[in-house]
Amino acid sequence: MVPGGTIWGTTWFEVRGRIDRESVKGRAVELVVDLGWKRHRGPGFQAEGLCYRPDGSVIKAVNPDNCWIPLIDANGVAKVELDDAGRFTVYVEAASNPLVEADLPFAPMNLGERADGRPSDYVLTTMDVCAFNQNVFDYLMDLETVTSLMRELKDDDPRYWQLAKALQRSLNTYDERDIAGTLEPAKEKLAGVLSEPAYSSVIHDKDLSRNAILLYGYSDGGGGPTREMVARIRRDHDLAGTPSIDFGTPDELFDRVRHDIVDEAPDETPVFKGELYLELHRATLTSQQEMKRGCRREENLLRTTEYLCAAASVFNPEYRYPREELDGIWKTLLLNQFHDILPGSAIAWVHRQARADYVRDIARLRDIAAEAGASIASARDDADMRSNAAIVPYTAKNGDSWIARTAAVGTQDDDANGTDAVADESTIATTCDDGRIILDNGLLRAIIAPDGTVRSLIDLDNGHELVPDGSGIGHYELLRDEPYEWDAWDIQRDAFLSAEGIDDSHVERVTETKRGGATVHVSSTTDGVSINTCITLRLKSKSLEFRTKVDWRASERFLKVDIPMAIQADRAQYECQYGMVERPIQKNTRSDEAKYESCTHRFVRVADAGYAAAVVNASTYGSDVSPIHRNTASGPVRGTMIRLSLLSSPLYPDPNTDKGVHEFAWNVVADASMPAVLDEANRLNAAVLPAVPAFDPLAQLNPVDGVMVLDWVKLADDGSGDLILRVYEAVGGEAHARLAVNAALGKATVRECSIMEDARLDAELPAAFADGDPSVARTAQGAMLSLHPFQLATLRVSCGSDGGNTDGNESRSLR
Repeated sequence: MVPGGTIWGTTWFEVRGRIDRESVKGRAVELVVDLGWKRHRGPGFQAEGLCYRPDGSVIKAVNPDNCWIPLIDANGVAKVELDDAGRFTVYVEAASNPLVEADLPFAPMNLGERADGRPSDYVLTTMDVCAFNQNVFDYLMDLETVTSLMRELKDDDPRYWQLAKALQRSLNTYDERDIAGTLEPAKEKLAGVLSEPAYSSVIHDKDLSRNAILLYGYSDGGGGPTREMVARIRRDHDLAGTPSIDFGTPDELFDRVRHDIVDEAPDETPVFKGELYLELHRATLTSQQEMKRGCRREENLLRTTEYLCAAASVFNPEYRYPREELDGIWKTLLLNQFHDILPGSAIAWVHRQARADYVRDIARLRDIAAEAGASIASARDDADMRSNAAIVPYTAKNGDSWIARTAAVGTQDDDANGTDAVADESTIATTCDDGRIILDNGLLRAIIAPDGTVRSLIDLDNGHELVPDGSGIGHYELLRDEPYEWDAWDIQRDAFLSAEGIDDSHVERVTETKRGGATVHVSSTTDGVSINTCITLRLKSKSLEFRTKVDWRASERFLKVDIPMAIQADRAQYECQYGMVERPIQKNTRSDEAKYESCTHRFVRVADAGYAAAVVNASTYGSDVSPIHRNTASGPVRGTMIRLSLLSSPLYPDPNTDKGVHEFAWNVVADASMPAVLDEANRLNAAVLPAVPAFDPLAQLNPVDGVMVLDWVKLADDGSGDLILRVYEAVGGEAHARLAVNAALGKATVRECSIMEDARLDAELPAAFADGDPSVARTAQGAMLSLHPFQLATLRVSCGSDGGNTDGNESRSLR
């Protein structure tokens, strides 16, 4: 923009000018700016600016197709400070964002790493004070409206020829040598065709509703709506040949559609049930894995930390709840979940900063949790400190949730690497003469081949074999990750046809874990990839655990791990936020086929009529599930293949995506009832802290029937000191449970509130309580909750006589 400017740099312009207000009466005056935009590259993804008044208030953004700044409006009202002589000063903050997309789309580039001082090629070309001629603008928009409508109409439509004749007459009347004299007559030639009313037109469900929505504005840094777009909409408002159009909000549209369809034709209401699957973004479930792992860890640590802080507020009058600090950490976490950060499709600089944010905030949360734990221990004689402990929000065993326990079997931080005891000291492991290793804890028997894959996994309670004949759990595959576009965003279907196994794999050793289990250590390598896997079976466990460390140096490759199951199922169940979705395993339709890579939060589960198995994970978000149909000499082999997506290596926009060392944790769960799967998923993801006080939970659910989860316990955001509980039904059925609260809460009452923690409840949503008005306070201890499938409810627990306390004392209402 100026000599010496650099990419990713910021240049400030102080703009001074003068306006002769008498000469521009009746016209708007604007500052027109060109920061050196590359207009051929589109409205966004390049330089941009923001204009300020001297007092620091923002006037307007400037972009390639929205490059004007208002100084005076047509009524003579100044938008900036003017002195008596009409002098003004404004400041333009200009950002030299480089063109990260080269002439060849999605080509590798090194512009996204940092501001490295390279010169910018943007050169300021325009900074002019201009009078805006509204009449000329209106005529231009009239011409554009007519010509664009003609392009949409067929040439056998009488309306087409009506518009053509009006356009011809108007252009013959207009003379650019006499704009002032010919402009109005030229506009009049178009007035008739632009005033003919519109007729009805709609695409889908036209027999039920005449309403649809049109989104407008330049995205991707393009500046949003422009005045040209607004002018077009106003002209198309009631114009023959186009649908009638109005400005409005999505809420207004949905109100109209609801009236047309639900209220007027309730029996004919079209319903789409199922997932609105997002295509072209399948690789965002895997890109930038270390950042995604940080997000998952911080979410789980926030749950534990907020719970301990709430408990400290209840038990210790001296404790000060760190509200502002927790709010700041939450806001950073939510910022880093924004598109394109958490999806992994931003430049390298963004992800480096996000990873640093996670490291910093996770460290601080651990300190806050330790401070809260110490405060609880100092106030309660019965609060024993548990070392290396976790608080698990849901367990299959009644009464075990929300209690600090020594790191549960299968947590990420458990002793998967063992103690390096020799194999024959283990009570579980046996090494056979042929190199196979048998792990047997009385509940599961796993047979591990010399190449480190699990060739057999038998549920000893019922004899069910989980591994199909000729298959192996833990076999790694590399897919060719070379999409023709949307490099970090998508993985193409053909990549699955190019899968190559990592066959250079072998068992290194067997060790005993600290609690009597056994771990098999496996090494797998290929060009640019080195994988160390620990396969562990523990005492009293029906899960086989995998802990993997990957040194990833590959380019344009996609790493998956095979988990074949001897279960024939039509659909697989994947966890999502506060529930789960089902997706087809057998791809019968085009929409089924599009779901070849799926979002997977903490688990994926497959089941037939008599048996179920699941895979729970600690940090991955992508997987694919497909049927196994294979004929062998010994007969047909049928089952289901689950493959977790571990790492990718796109070259754009970050050419070094995920290069480095990564750690993963996943468990194969046998006899996987939904409570067992949720239990395992919660245990695996629970944050493990060096020391946690053991105390009776602030709140628990005593299940009556169904699967209801108390997912979060925290203090209310309004400073009242009330407790907020988030509960949800997890598996798609009806659920009933009784609420139990800590004796320290005294005669606490509970009422339902909105997810924003206020009293405004949506009358159309079901109530959380089995009896009476959800907004009425009732005794918390023993309150009966009744949730419908996947219902999420927020409860407010208070000791105030009216069920609430807003005096700002964080500790008073719960003590």
